Amino acid sequence: MAAATVRSKANRVLNLFKKSDKDAHSKIRNDLFSYRETVRHGFPSHPSSMAYDKTMGLFAVATRTGELRIVGKPGVEFVGHTNNEECIQQLVFVPHQGRVISLSTDSAISTLHLWEINTQDDGKSSVLEIVKSFTMEEGKRKRITVLTISSDGRKCYLGTESGNIYVLDVRTFELQDSVIYQDVAMQNVPDDYKVNPGAVESIAIHPSDSNRLLIGYNRGLVVLFDNESTSAEATFVSPNQQGLESFSWCADGEKFTVAHSDGSLTKWSVESSVIPLQGPI
Repeated sequence: MAAATVRSKANRVLNLFKKSDKDAHSKIRNDLFSYRETVRHGFPSHPSSMAYDKTMGLFAVATRTGELRIVGKPGVEFVGHTNNEECIQQLVFVPHQGRVISLSTDSAISTLHLWEINTQDDGKSSVLEIVKSFTMEEGKRKRITVLTISSDGRKCYLGTESGNIYVLDVRTFELQDSVIYQDVAMQNVPDDYKVNPGAVESIAIHPSDSNRLLIGYNRGLVVLFDNESTSAEATFVSPNQQGLESFSWCADGEKFTVAHSDGSLTKWSVESSVIPLQGPI
């Protein structure tokens, strides 16, 4: 009995020394080997969106885990992260400012972030950070599907699941009162598209007249809309009845090209909405 008691006490003392030794090793390891990120190499994993500012020579790429990376000339790189690691679905640069607006959307809530590169308090380094946020929380019908920004950087047009387009004031990061309602844009549209043209898939501002917008809907309908007179100037329907992915103005503002869901392209003239200039090809 006495021998067992002695062995038990000896084991407790030995375990105490082992624990103390382990804690000491852990403390030394933390003091001597404090790991931190010092360099990044290569393209970020799980990319979800990209944007390019040709005026300032900046390239931005976002990921499905909420990382935003902005790259400039060699040696210039900034990285930021959203708070909740939400997937960033679209990016746009604010013209001539080096700031970026990102769109993150889940099943019901759409969130916009305004990112800036700012100097830290020590004055020696800069950081990419979120300075303003806006959330559209009123259900799926207002879920943001696409955004585009005006050439002066003051307005950001927000296309939604419902087909309406809202306008965000970039300076205040709040919605303006003006709304382009779907039923107004559908005034001169063929009857079979008036009922359900689909969500807004793309918005493009005219190269020389900021009041004229191309609005593209999911089912393939494109509307040339005059925001000043709040009326549709013309409508364009894909000859092959394919869905719409995106479009882009030509530099002269007289033509535009539409990309469809089947990979085909169609080129239109704003002067003729009946027959396309070219395609689909």
